[in-house]
Amino acid sequence: MKKESSKNDGKTFPKLVLAFIIYQLTLHFYFLLAAKDPKLLPPTLIAFLHDSILLAVLGGIFQLANAVIVRKYKNFPEKMFPGLIVVTGMLFALYPKLLREYLVFPVNIFESDFSSAETLLSDYLGLSAIMPSLIALVIGILIYNLPFQIIIQKKLKIVISVLSLIVLALTIQQPSPQPFLYSIQKSIESIASGKKRVVSSLNRDKGKPIIANKVKKLRYSGNENFNYNKILLIVLEGETAASFEEGFLSIKNGFYEEYKKHSAYFSNYYTTNLDSYTSLISMITAVQVPYRAYADESLFEKVNSAPSLTKDFRDRGFYNVFISCYEYQPFVPTRNFWDKIYERKDIREVDKWLTLGSSKMEKATEDKSAISTIIETIKNNERSFILHELVYGHSPEWIATTGKSQNEYHDEYLFDLTNKLKNENLWQNTLLVIVSDHGDRSKSAILENYRVPLLFIGEHINANHQIDSFLTHTELPQLIYHYALNDTLPPSREEIYLIGSTEKWVYGKALGNKESVFIDDARGIVLFRKGSLKATNVQAEFQEYLDSFNHQYGK
Repeated sequence: MKKESSKNDGKTFPKLVLAFIIYQLTLHFYFLLAAKDPKLLPPTLIAFLHDSILLAVLGGIFQLANAVIVRKYKNFPEKMFPGLIVVTGMLFALYPKLLREYLVFPVNIFESDFSSAETLLSDYLGLSAIMPSLIALVIGILIYNLPFQIIIQKKLKIVISVLSLIVLALTIQQPSPQPFLYSIQKSIESIASGKKRVVSSLNRDKGKPIIANKVKKLRYSGNENFNYNKILLIVLEGETAASFEEGFLSIKNGFYEEYKKHSAYFSNYYTTNLDSYTSLISMITAVQVPYRAYADESLFEKVNSAPSLTKDFRDRGFYNVFISCYEYQPFVPTRNFWDKIYERKDIREVDKWLTLGSSKMEKATEDKSAISTIIETIKNNERSFILHELVYGHSPEWIATTGKSQNEYHDEYLFDLTNKLKNENLWQNTLLVIVSDHGDRSKSAILENYRVPLLFIGEHINANHQIDSFLTHTELPQLIYHYALNDTLPPSREEIYLIGSTEKWVYGKALGNKESVFIDDARGIVLFRKGSLKATNVQAEFQEYLDSFNHQYGK
Protein backbone atom coordinates (compact mmCIF):
# COMPACT_ATOMS: atom_id res chain seq x y z
CA MET A 1 0.00 0.00 0.00
CA LYS A 2 1.42 3.41 -1.03
CA LYS A 3 2.04 5.75 1.86
CA GLU A 4 0.17 9.05 1.60
CA SER A 5 2.45 12.06 1.10
CA SER A 6 2.60 14.39 4.13
CA LYS A 7 2.36 18.16 3.81
CA ASN A 8 5.25 18.26 6.26
CA ASP A 9 7.73 17.11 3.60
CA GLY A 10 9.05 20.67 3.17
CA LYS A 11 7.44 21.37 -0.19
CA THR A 12 4.81 23.70 1.27
CA PHE A 13 7.38 26.34 2.28
CA PRO A 14 8.27 27.76 -1.18
CA LYS A 15 4.65 28.19 -2.23
CA LEU A 16 3.74 29.96 1.04
CA VAL A 17 6.73 32.29 0.78
CA LEU A 18 5.97 33.10 -2.87
CA ALA A 19 2.29 33.74 -2.07
CA PHE A 20 3.14 36.23 0.67
CA ILE A 21 5.78 37.97 -1.47
CA ILE A 22 3.15 38.51 -4.18
CA TYR A 23 0.63 39.67 -1.56
CA GLN A 24 3.13 42.16 -0.08
CA LEU A 25 3.82 43.51 -3.58
CA THR A 26 0.07 44.00 -4.09
CA LEU A 27 -0.38 45.77 -0.74
CA HIS A 28 2.61 48.07 -1.21
CA PHE A 29 1.60 49.29 -4.63
CA TYR A 30 -2.08 49.57 -3.76
CA PHE A 31 -1.32 51.90 -0.85
CA LEU A 32 1.37 53.72 -2.87
CA LEU A 33 -1.20 54.53 -5.57
CA ALA A 34 -3.77 55.50 -2.92
CA ALA A 35 -1.27 57.90 -1.31
CA LYS A 36 -0.63 59.73 -4.61
CA ASP A 37 2.80 60.72 -3.33
CA PRO A 38 5.74 59.98 -5.71
CA LYS A 39 8.20 60.50 -2.83
CA LEU A 40 6.95 57.26 -1.31
CA LEU A 41 8.11 55.17 -4.31
CA PRO A 42 11.77 54.63 -3.23
CA PRO A 43 11.01 53.60 0.38
CA THR A 44 8.12 51.44 -0.86
CA LEU A 45 10.41 49.57 -3.25
CA ILE A 46 13.07 49.09 -0.56
CA ALA A 47 10.46 47.96 1.97
CA PHE A 48 9.13 45.38 -0.51
CA LEU A 49 12.65 44.10 -1.26
CA HIS A 50 13.25 43.70 2.48
CA ASP A 51 9.89 41.94 2.88
CA SER A 52 10.85 39.48 0.13
CA ILE A 53 14.31 38.80 1.55
CA LEU A 54 13.05 38.31 5.10
CA LEU A 55 10.26 35.98 3.95
CA ALA A 56 12.70 33.96 1.85
CA VAL A 57 15.26 33.73 4.67
CA LEU A 58 12.64 32.76 7.25
CA GLY A 59 11.16 30.22 4.86
CA GLY A 60 14.60 28.66 4.35
CA ILE A 61 15.30 28.57 8.09
CA PHE A 62 11.93 27.01 8.86
CA GLN A 63 12.35 24.45 6.07
CA LEU A 64 15.78 23.44 7.35
CA ALA A 65 14.59 23.25 10.95
CA ASN A 66 11.57 21.24 9.86
CA ALA A 67 13.73 18.72 8.03
CA VAL A 68 16.08 18.25 10.99
CA ILE A 69 13.31 17.86 13.56
CA VAL A 70 11.13 15.53 11.47
CA ARG A 71 14.05 13.10 11.07
CA LYS A 72 14.30 12.78 14.85
CA TYR A 73 10.70 13.19 15.91
CA LYS A 74 8.23 11.38 13.66
CA ASN A 75 5.19 12.83 15.43
CA PHE A 76 6.29 16.44 15.02
CA PRO A 77 3.22 18.66 14.27
CA GLU A 78 3.18 19.06 10.51
CA LYS A 79 1.61 22.54 10.54
CA MET A 80 3.91 24.29 13.02
CA PHE A 81 6.55 25.79 10.71
CA PRO A 82 4.15 26.53 7.84
CA GLY A 83 1.98 28.19 10.49
CA LEU A 84 4.90 30.40 11.52
CA ILE A 85 5.29 31.56 7.92
CA VAL A 86 1.58 32.42 7.85
CA VAL A 87 1.92 34.40 11.10
CA THR A 88 4.91 36.24 9.60
CA GLY A 89 2.87 37.06 6.50
CA MET A 90 0.06 38.38 8.70
CA LEU A 91 2.45 40.64 10.63
CA PHE A 92 4.10 41.96 7.47
CA ALA A 93 0.68 42.75 5.98
CA LEU A 94 -0.08 45.20 8.81
CA TYR A 95 2.39 47.92 7.90
CA PRO A 96 2.19 48.85 4.14
CA LYS A 97 -0.91 50.96 4.85
CA LEU A 98 0.99 52.81 7.59
CA LEU A 99 4.35 53.07 5.82
CA ARG A 100 4.20 56.86 5.47
CA GLU A 101 3.50 57.31 9.19
CA TYR A 102 6.21 54.79 10.08
CA LEU A 103 8.79 56.69 8.05
CA VAL A 104 8.01 59.78 10.15
CA PHE A 105 7.84 57.95 13.47
CA PRO A 106 9.96 54.75 13.25
CA VAL A 107 9.72 52.48 16.29
CA ASN A 108 11.77 49.53 17.46
CA ILE A 109 8.92 47.07 17.84
CA PHE A 110 11.07 44.79 20.02
CA GLU A 111 11.10 47.52 22.68
CA SER A 112 7.33 47.71 22.75
CA ASP A 113 5.19 46.05 25.43
CA PHE A 114 1.76 44.50 25.66
CA SER A 115 0.01 47.65 26.89
CA SER A 116 1.24 49.89 24.07
CA ALA A 117 0.58 47.15 21.49
CA GLU A 118 -2.96 46.74 22.81
CA THR A 119 -3.57 50.49 22.53
CA LEU A 120 -2.16 50.50 18.99
CA LEU A 121 -4.54 47.73 17.92
CA SER A 122 -7.68 48.87 19.75
CA ASP A 123 -7.52 52.68 19.60
CA TYR A 124 -5.24 53.44 16.68
CA LEU A 125 -5.48 50.78 13.99
CA GLY A 126 -9.04 49.53 14.29
CA LEU A 127 -10.62 46.76 12.20
CA SER A 128 -10.00 48.37 8.80
CA ALA A 129 -6.26 48.58 9.40
CA ILE A 130 -5.95 44.91 10.41
CA MET A 131 -8.02 43.71 7.46
CA PRO A 132 -4.88 43.10 5.29
CA SER A 133 -3.62 40.82 8.07
CA LEU A 134 -6.88 38.86 8.13
CA ILE A 135 -6.70 38.49 4.33
CA ALA A 136 -3.13 37.21 4.73
CA LEU A 137 -4.45 34.52 7.09
CA VAL A 138 -7.02 33.40 4.50
CA ILE A 139 -4.35 33.37 1.77
CA GLY A 140 -2.06 31.27 3.95
CA ILE A 141 -4.75 28.69 4.71
CA LEU A 142 -5.77 28.42 1.05
CA ILE A 143 -2.22 28.13 -0.28
CA TYR A 144 -1.29 25.55 2.35
CA ASN A 145 -4.22 23.34 1.41
CA LEU A 146 -3.99 23.69 -2.37
CA PRO A 147 -2.33 20.60 -3.94
CA PHE A 148 0.24 22.33 -6.17
CA GLN A 149 3.92 22.39 -5.21
CA ILE A 150 6.90 24.55 -6.07
CA ILE A 151 10.21 22.72 -6.22
CA ILE A 152 13.31 24.91 -6.26
CA GLN A 153 16.57 23.29 -7.36
CA LYS A 154 19.55 23.51 -5.00
CA LYS A 155 21.60 25.63 -7.44
CA LEU A 156 18.75 28.11 -7.83
CA LYS A 157 18.40 28.32 -4.06
CA ILE A 158 22.08 29.26 -3.80
CA VAL A 159 21.71 31.94 -6.50
CA ILE A 160 18.62 33.38 -4.77
CA SER A 161 20.42 33.39 -1.40
CA VAL A 162 23.49 35.17 -2.78
CA LEU A 163 21.41 37.78 -4.63
CA SER A 164 19.31 38.35 -1.52
CA LEU A 165 22.40 38.96 0.60
CA ILE A 166 23.83 41.37 -1.98
CA VAL A 167 20.56 43.33 -2.20
CA LEU A 168 20.28 43.38 1.60
CA ALA A 169 23.88 44.61 1.98
CA LEU A 170 23.27 47.41 -0.54
CA THR A 171 20.02 48.60 1.03
CA ILE A 172 20.57 48.47 4.80
CA GLN A 173 23.26 51.12 4.99
CA GLN A 174 20.45 53.44 6.06
CA PRO A 175 17.60 52.63 8.49
CA SER A 176 15.20 50.23 6.79
CA PRO A 177 11.61 51.33 6.08
CA GLN A 178 10.61 47.74 6.90
CA PRO A 179 9.60 47.76 10.62
CA PHE A 180 10.96 44.32 11.48
CA LEU A 181 14.32 44.86 9.78
CA TYR A 182 14.53 48.38 11.24
CA SER A 183 13.97 46.92 14.70
CA ILE A 184 16.72 44.36 14.12
CA GLN A 185 19.06 47.16 13.01
CA LYS A 186 18.31 49.25 16.09
CA SER A 187 18.68 46.28 18.42
CA ILE A 188 22.09 45.43 16.92
CA GLU A 189 23.16 49.09 17.19
CA SER A 190 22.10 49.11 20.82
CA ILE A 191 24.07 45.97 21.63
CA ALA A 192 27.10 47.21 19.67
CA SER A 193 27.09 50.53 21.54
CA GLY A 194 28.37 48.69 24.61
CA LYS A 195 26.30 50.85 26.97
CA LYS A 196 25.84 49.22 30.36
CA ARG A 197 23.06 49.58 32.90
CA VAL A 198 23.86 52.41 35.31
CA VAL A 199 20.53 52.74 37.12
CA SER A 200 17.80 50.33 38.16
CA SER A 201 14.38 50.41 36.49
CA LEU A 202 11.73 52.61 38.06
CA ASN A 203 9.35 51.04 40.56
CA ARG A 204 5.79 51.59 39.36
CA ASP A 205 4.20 50.53 42.66
CA LYS A 206 3.39 53.06 45.34
CA GLY A 207 6.80 52.54 46.90
CA LYS A 208 8.03 53.87 50.22
CA PRO A 209 6.10 56.44 52.28
CA ILE A 210 6.46 60.00 51.02
CA ILE A 211 8.43 62.45 53.10
CA ALA A 212 7.53 65.46 50.95
CA ASN A 213 4.88 65.54 48.26
CA LYS A 214 6.60 66.36 45.00
CA VAL A 215 3.37 66.88 43.04
CA LYS A 216 2.18 70.49 43.14
CA LYS A 217 -1.50 71.29 42.70
CA LEU A 218 -2.75 74.17 40.60
CA ARG A 219 -3.28 77.31 42.65
CA TYR A 220 -6.27 79.23 41.40
CA SER A 221 -6.05 82.97 40.87
CA GLY A 222 -7.52 85.13 43.59
CA ASN A 223 -8.34 87.91 41.14
CA GLU A 224 -11.86 88.34 39.77
CA ASN A 225 -11.76 90.92 36.96
CA PHE A 226 -10.94 89.32 33.61
CA ASN A 227 -9.16 91.26 30.87
CA TYR A 228 -10.75 88.83 28.40
CA ASN A 229 -13.99 86.90 28.59
CA LYS A 230 -13.13 84.75 25.57
CA ILE A 231 -10.05 82.53 25.94
CA LEU A 232 -8.98 80.38 22.98
CA LEU A 233 -6.28 77.77 23.56
CA ILE A 234 -5.05 76.60 20.13
CA VAL A 235 -2.87 73.50 20.43
CA LEU A 236 -0.62 72.87 17.42
CA GLU A 237 0.33 69.31 16.53
CA GLY A 238 3.95 68.24 16.96
CA GLU A 239 5.54 71.66 16.30
CA THR A 240 8.95 72.45 17.79
CA ALA A 241 9.92 75.99 18.73
CA ALA A 242 12.76 75.91 16.20
CA SER A 243 10.46 75.10 13.25
CA PHE A 244 7.85 77.60 14.50
CA GLU A 245 10.39 80.40 14.81
CA GLU A 246 11.88 79.70 11.41
CA GLY A 247 8.70 78.86 9.55
CA PHE A 248 5.86 80.77 11.26
CA LEU A 249 7.22 83.86 13.00
CA SER A 250 9.18 84.77 9.86
CA ILE A 251 6.33 84.53 7.30
CA LYS A 252 6.27 87.78 5.32
CA ASN A 253 2.93 89.55 5.74
CA GLY A 254 1.93 86.61 7.92
CA PHE A 255 -0.22 86.35 11.01
CA TYR A 256 2.58 87.07 13.47
CA GLU A 257 3.74 90.14 11.57
CA GLU A 258 0.15 91.41 11.66
CA TYR A 259 -0.39 90.88 15.41
CA LYS A 260 3.06 90.96 17.03
CA LYS A 261 2.47 94.46 18.48
CA HIS A 262 0.04 92.79 20.89
CA SER A 263 1.95 89.59 21.56
CA ALA A 264 4.16 87.76 24.03
CA TYR A 265 6.34 84.91 22.80
CA PHE A 266 8.00 82.49 25.24
CA SER A 267 11.20 81.29 23.60
CA ASN A 268 12.41 78.97 26.37
CA TYR A 269 9.22 76.99 26.95
CA TYR A 270 9.13 73.18 27.09
CA THR A 271 6.63 70.39 26.79
CA THR A 272 6.48 67.99 29.73
CA ASN A 273 5.73 64.88 27.65
CA LEU A 274 6.23 63.77 24.04
CA ASP A 275 2.63 62.65 23.52
CA SER A 276 -0.52 64.73 23.13
CA TYR A 277 -2.74 63.37 25.89
CA THR A 278 -0.29 63.74 28.78
CA SER A 279 0.83 67.12 27.41
CA LEU A 280 -2.76 68.36 27.39
CA ILE A 281 -3.27 67.14 30.95
CA SER A 282 -0.27 69.20 32.07
CA MET A 283 -1.56 72.30 30.25
CA ILE A 284 -4.93 72.09 32.02
CA THR A 285 -4.04 70.73 35.49
CA ALA A 286 -0.43 71.97 35.93
CA VAL A 287 0.51 68.39 36.91
CA GLN A 288 3.15 66.48 34.99
CA VAL A 289 2.24 62.87 34.28
CA PRO A 290 5.35 60.69 34.78
CA TYR A 291 4.04 57.88 32.57
CA ARG A 292 3.85 57.20 28.84
CA ALA A 293 0.56 58.43 27.44
CA TYR A 294 -0.83 55.42 25.60
CA ALA A 295 0.78 52.43 27.32
CA ASP A 296 -1.74 52.23 30.18
CA GLU A 297 -3.70 55.42 30.81
CA SER A 298 -5.39 53.87 33.85
CA LEU A 299 -2.11 54.48 35.69
CA PHE A 300 -2.76 58.24 35.70
CA GLU A 301 -6.43 58.70 34.82
CA LYS A 302 -7.27 60.08 38.29
CA VAL A 303 -5.17 63.20 37.62
CA ASN A 304 -8.03 64.41 35.42
CA SER A 305 -9.97 65.15 38.61
CA ALA A 306 -7.20 67.38 39.99
CA PRO A 307 -7.71 71.16 40.27
CA SER A 308 -7.74 72.46 36.71
CA LEU A 309 -8.36 75.44 34.48
CA THR A 310 -11.56 73.81 33.25
CA LYS A 311 -12.95 73.42 36.77
CA ASP A 312 -11.93 76.94 37.76
CA PHE A 313 -13.33 78.54 34.61
CA ARG A 314 -16.58 76.61 34.90
CA ASP A 315 -16.94 77.83 38.50
CA ARG A 316 -16.39 81.39 37.25
CA GLY A 317 -19.21 81.14 34.72
CA PHE A 318 -17.22 80.16 31.61
CA TYR A 319 -18.66 77.77 29.04
CA ASN A 320 -15.91 75.19 28.46
CA VAL A 321 -15.56 73.57 25.03
CA PHE A 322 -13.07 70.98 23.78
CA ILE A 323 -12.84 70.64 19.98
CA SER A 324 -11.07 67.95 17.99
CA CYS A 325 -11.68 67.28 14.30
CA TYR A 326 -10.73 63.63 14.69
CA GLU A 327 -13.34 61.00 13.94
CA TYR A 328 -12.41 59.21 17.16
CA GLN A 329 -10.83 60.95 20.14
CA PRO A 330 -10.95 58.95 23.38
CA PHE A 331 -8.18 60.95 25.06
CA VAL A 332 -9.71 64.18 26.37
CA PRO A 333 -8.11 65.80 29.45
CA THR A 334 -10.38 66.64 32.42
CA ARG A 335 -13.26 65.17 30.43
CA ASN A 336 -15.87 65.78 33.14
CA PHE A 337 -15.28 69.55 33.25
CA TRP A 338 -16.03 70.38 29.61
CA ASP A 339 -19.56 71.61 28.95
CA LYS A 340 -19.29 70.35 25.37
CA ILE A 341 -16.85 68.05 23.57
CA TYR A 342 -16.90 68.29 19.79
CA GLU A 343 -15.57 65.51 17.60
CA ARG A 344 -15.66 65.38 13.82
CA LYS A 345 -19.24 64.09 13.72
CA ASP A 346 -20.45 67.04 15.84
CA ILE A 347 -19.05 69.77 13.58
CA ARG A 348 -21.83 71.10 11.38
CA GLU A 349 -19.87 72.08 8.25
CA VAL A 350 -17.49 69.14 8.28
CA ASP A 351 -18.52 67.84 4.83
CA LYS A 352 -17.32 71.05 3.15
CA TRP A 353 -13.70 70.44 4.16
CA LEU A 354 -10.90 68.03 3.40
CA THR A 355 -10.99 64.73 5.31
CA LEU A 356 -7.99 62.38 5.36
CA GLY A 357 -6.90 59.19 7.07
CA SER A 358 -8.42 55.74 7.02
CA SER A 359 -7.17 54.31 10.32
CA LYS A 360 -9.34 54.62 13.39
CA MET A 361 -7.42 57.46 15.06
CA GLU A 362 -6.03 59.17 11.97
CA LYS A 363 -9.30 59.94 10.19
CA ALA A 364 -9.98 63.64 10.64
CA THR A 365 -11.26 66.75 8.89
CA GLU A 366 -9.04 69.78 8.56
CA ASP A 367 -8.97 72.27 11.42
CA LYS A 368 -10.60 75.16 9.52
CA SER A 369 -13.86 73.21 9.63
CA ALA A 370 -14.12 73.99 13.38
CA ILE A 371 -13.84 77.78 13.06
CA SER A 372 -17.59 78.32 12.56
CA THR A 373 -18.24 76.21 15.68
CA ILE A 374 -15.77 78.32 17.67
CA ILE A 375 -17.38 81.58 16.52
CA GLU A 376 -20.88 80.29 17.27
CA THR A 377 -19.83 79.18 20.76
CA ILE A 378 -18.27 82.57 21.55
CA LYS A 379 -21.30 84.47 20.24
CA ASN A 380 -23.74 82.42 22.32
CA ASN A 381 -21.89 82.60 25.63
CA GLU A 382 -20.87 85.64 27.63
CA ARG A 383 -17.75 83.83 28.85
CA SER A 384 -16.11 80.94 27.03
CA PHE A 385 -12.95 78.86 27.29
CA ILE A 386 -12.24 76.83 24.13
CA LEU A 387 -9.43 74.36 23.52
CA HIS A 388 -9.00 73.40 19.87
CA GLU A 389 -6.61 70.49 19.43
CA LEU A 390 -5.40 70.80 15.84
CA VAL A 391 -4.93 67.76 13.60
CA TYR A 392 -2.96 69.23 10.68
CA GLY A 393 0.46 67.62 10.60
CA HIS A 394 -0.38 64.64 12.84
CA SER A 395 0.00 62.53 9.71
CA PRO A 396 2.34 63.47 6.81
CA GLU A 397 -0.64 62.75 4.55
CA TRP A 398 -1.92 66.29 5.21
CA ILE A 399 1.15 68.00 3.82
CA ALA A 400 1.48 65.52 0.94
CA THR A 401 -2.16 66.03 -0.09
CA THR A 402 -2.43 69.82 0.26
CA GLY A 403 1.15 70.82 -0.53
CA LYS A 404 1.10 73.20 2.46
CA SER A 405 3.54 73.08 5.34
CA GLN A 406 2.21 73.10 8.90
CA ASN A 407 3.26 76.71 9.37
CA GLU A 408 1.55 77.82 6.16
CA TYR A 409 -1.65 76.08 7.16
CA HIS A 410 -1.56 77.44 10.72
CA ASP A 411 -1.02 80.95 9.34
CA GLU A 412 -4.15 80.62 7.17
CA TYR A 413 -6.17 79.08 10.02
CA LEU A 414 -5.31 81.87 12.46
CA PHE A 415 -6.04 84.60 9.91
CA ASP A 416 -9.44 83.02 9.15
CA LEU A 417 -10.24 82.69 12.85
CA THR A 418 -9.29 86.24 13.86
CA ASN A 419 -10.93 87.83 10.81
CA LYS A 420 -14.22 86.16 11.69
CA LEU A 421 -13.87 87.22 15.32
CA LYS A 422 -13.36 90.80 14.15
CA ASN A 423 -16.35 90.63 11.80
CA GLU A 424 -18.49 89.62 14.78
CA ASN A 425 -16.97 92.32 17.05
CA LEU A 426 -15.56 89.61 19.32
CA TRP A 427 -11.82 90.10 18.89
CA GLN A 428 -11.23 92.84 21.47
CA ASN A 429 -12.28 90.58 24.35
CA THR A 430 -10.45 87.48 23.09
CA LEU A 431 -7.16 86.11 24.42
CA LEU A 432 -5.49 83.83 21.90
CA VAL A 433 -3.05 81.25 23.30
CA ILE A 434 -1.06 79.34 20.67
CA VAL A 435 1.04 76.44 21.92
CA SER A 436 2.34 73.11 20.61
CA ASP A 437 1.65 69.87 22.43
CA HIS A 438 5.09 68.34 21.81
CA GLY A 439 7.92 67.95 19.31
CA ASP A 440 9.08 64.95 17.28
CA ARG A 441 7.98 61.85 19.20
CA SER A 442 10.72 59.70 17.66
CA LYS A 443 13.52 61.74 19.26
CA SER A 444 13.02 61.25 22.99
CA ALA A 445 16.63 61.93 24.00
CA ILE A 446 17.09 65.33 22.33
CA LEU A 447 16.39 68.30 24.60
CA GLU A 448 15.69 70.78 21.80
CA ASN A 449 12.91 68.49 20.62
CA TYR A 450 11.02 69.30 23.85
CA ARG A 451 11.23 73.07 23.32
CA VAL A 452 7.90 74.13 21.86
CA PRO A 453 6.33 77.49 20.90
CA LEU A 454 4.06 79.45 23.21
CA LEU A 455 2.51 82.67 21.87
CA PHE A 456 -0.07 84.91 23.56
CA ILE A 457 -1.97 87.48 21.49
CA GLY A 458 -4.57 89.95 22.76
CA GLU A 459 -5.54 93.61 22.49
CA HIS A 460 -4.54 94.26 26.13
CA ILE A 461 -0.97 93.06 25.54
CA ASN A 462 0.63 96.36 24.59
CA ALA A 463 4.04 95.29 23.35
CA ASN A 464 5.94 92.71 21.34
CA HIS A 465 7.35 90.75 24.28
CA GLN A 466 10.06 88.12 23.87
CA ILE A 467 10.34 86.23 27.17
CA ASP A 468 13.06 83.64 27.83
CA SER A 469 11.90 82.31 31.22
CA PHE A 470 12.60 78.59 31.61
CA LEU A 471 9.05 77.15 31.84
CA THR A 472 6.96 74.09 30.96
CA HIS A 473 3.34 73.15 30.28
CA THR A 474 2.82 72.95 34.05
CA GLU A 475 3.15 76.76 34.17
CA LEU A 476 0.63 77.37 31.38
CA PRO A 477 -2.39 77.85 33.71
CA GLN A 478 -0.51 80.52 35.65
CA LEU A 479 0.58 82.20 32.43
CA ILE A 480 -3.06 82.33 31.32
CA TYR A 481 -3.97 83.80 34.71
CA HIS A 482 -1.29 86.42 34.17
CA TYR A 483 -2.72 87.68 30.88
CA ALA A 484 -6.38 87.09 31.71
CA LEU A 485 -6.42 88.19 35.37
CA ASN A 486 -3.21 90.22 35.88
CA ASP A 487 -1.56 87.63 38.12
CA THR A 488 2.21 87.77 38.37
CA LEU A 489 4.24 85.73 35.90
CA PRO A 490 5.53 82.40 37.28
CA PRO A 491 9.24 82.47 38.09
CA SER A 492 11.75 80.88 35.76
CA ARG A 493 12.48 77.30 36.77
CA GLU A 494 15.87 75.95 37.77
CA GLU A 495 15.19 72.46 36.43
CA ILE A 496 12.59 70.47 34.53
CA TYR A 497 11.76 66.80 34.10
CA LEU A 498 10.82 65.32 30.74
CA ILE A 499 9.03 62.15 29.62
CA GLY A 500 9.34 60.62 26.14
CA SER A 501 6.70 59.06 23.92
CA THR A 502 4.81 55.78 24.27
CA GLU A 503 7.41 53.93 22.16
CA LYS A 504 9.50 53.28 25.29
CA TRP A 505 9.77 54.78 28.76
CA VAL A 506 12.41 57.49 28.44
CA TYR A 507 12.71 60.15 31.11
CA GLY A 508 15.17 62.94 31.71
CA LYS A 509 16.14 66.13 33.45
CA ALA A 510 17.30 69.47 32.08
CA LEU A 511 18.69 72.64 33.64
CA GLY A 512 18.30 76.21 32.52
CA ASN A 513 21.83 76.20 31.07
CA LYS A 514 20.82 73.33 28.70
CA GLU A 515 22.59 70.62 30.66
CA SER A 516 20.54 67.43 30.36
CA VAL A 517 20.47 63.68 30.78
CA PHE A 518 18.03 61.14 29.31
CA ILE A 519 17.59 57.57 30.56
CA ASP A 520 16.04 54.48 28.98
CA ASP A 521 14.14 52.93 31.88
CA ALA A 522 13.90 49.37 30.56
CA ARG A 523 17.65 49.00 29.99
CA GLY A 524 18.82 51.45 32.65
CA ILE A 525 21.25 53.12 30.25
CA VAL A 526 22.02 56.76 29.56
CA LEU A 527 20.81 57.68 26.08
CA PHE A 528 22.29 61.20 26.16
CA ARG A 529 24.10 63.40 28.62
CA LYS A 530 25.42 66.92 28.43
CA GLY A 531 26.98 68.56 31.45
CA SER A 532 27.45 67.35 35.00
CA LEU A 533 24.06 65.80 35.79
CA LYS A 534 24.39 62.26 37.21
CA ALA A 535 22.01 59.57 36.02
CA THR A 536 21.82 57.95 39.47
CA ASN A 537 20.67 61.22 41.06
CA VAL A 538 18.11 61.87 38.29
CA GLN A 539 16.73 58.33 38.66
CA ALA A 540 16.33 58.76 42.42
CA GLU A 541 14.65 62.16 42.04
CA PHE A 542 12.31 60.90 39.35
CA GLN A 543 11.41 57.87 41.50
CA GLU A 544 10.45 60.22 44.34
CA TYR A 545 8.18 62.16 42.01
CA LEU A 546 6.70 58.92 40.66
CA ASP A 547 6.00 57.72 44.22
CA SER A 548 4.30 61.01 45.05
CA PHE A 549 2.23 60.91 41.90
CA ASN A 550 1.17 57.30 42.51
CA HIS A 551 0.06 58.04 46.08
CA GLN A 552 -2.00 60.99 44.92
CA TYR A 553 -3.31 59.89 41.51
CA GLY A 554 -2.36 56.21 41.05
CA LYS A 555 -4.74 53.29 40.64
